[in-house]
Amino acid sequence: MERFREQGVAIGEIIGIGGVARKSSLVMQILADVLNMPIKVPANDQSVALGAAMFAAVAAGLYPDIPAAQAALCPPIEKTYIPRPELIPVYDSLYKLYQNLGAFAETLT
Repeated sequence: MERFREQGVAIGEIIGIGGVARKSSLVMQILADVLNMPIKVPANDQSVALGAAMFAAVAAGLYPDIPAAQAALCPPIEKTYIPRPELIPVYDSLYKLYQNLGAFAETLT
């Protein structure tokens, strides 16, 4: 996330896909807390396959463009993980310790 932002890439929202996103509320909540951004999880186990099907549908002429295919085919959001404000300073502090450890480890090589 830091690298994207440093390069001027705006991150408007995060959508978690795949097995962990749908099966581990703990991991997703921690991720929302660490990133300090809400994370939406769609009601779909096959997001990658669905994305490929959307491109195929556009290529086949079933939809005029990708946004139209998305509007028609995207599953609803099943759950949204909201960052817990009281934990953000804790994770920020832990991240600084992690960065210091990484900087120290680099001096050992």
